[in-house]
Amino acid sequence: MSKKNPTTEALEELSNTYGTSPDQLYDALHKQAELNAALTLGQLGFFVGLHVLCIVGFFMWRKSVDKRYNTDTEDFLLPIAFGGLVIFTIGMIVAIPVSMTDVFTSTYNPEYWIYQQIQNQLESINS
Repeated sequence: MSKKNPTTEALEELSNTYGTSPDQLYDALHKQAELNAALTLGQLGFFVGLHVLCIVGFFMWRKSVDKRYNTDTEDFLLPIAFGGLVIFTIGMIVAIPVSMTDVFTSTYNPEYWIYQQIQNQLESINS
């Protein structure tokens, strides 16, 4: 007797829960893996662009404050804006590798991504 693949067993269990065939569910999850990669890349692109705009905006604002007061001013908003920029940068440094891991998994190993999604669904159904 041949031993079943754990992904196949989980897929059959989930398809029985939803009342569909395992092939239909696999095809839908495979398309979802591709869509997940595209959406994640789009979100990353948006936030990287927003980050670049924030950096450029900060330095343009800093330059205009220096020109307006004709000196290096200790404006109380500068440290607050710089702190926000630092927090946003740290968030981007953390978010990019985490998101890219998901993109690479769903693009280059969609079967593993599908297995992860099935396990998450089964855990949420059983809890």
